[in-house]
Amino acid sequence: MNKSAKEYKSKVLECLMNKYQLTFNQAYNMLIGSFLENSLINYPEETVHDDIELTADKIFNDSIK
Repeated sequence: MNKSAKEYKSKVLECLMNKYQLTFNQAYNMLIGSFLENSLINYPEETVHDDIELTADKIFNDSIK
């Protein structure tokens, strides 16, 4: 995973914690169980241009289903 993908992942994690009042562990578990990891590995250039808050919203909504 390249540097920009790692930074993007970190920002999504931070957004999950701040917006949804999650602990680091809760947010991290949601993130690693989501589509994001695979997307950042297979399509890093496209993924890092997605809106961070929208991505966090998708991850949160998918995880509470």
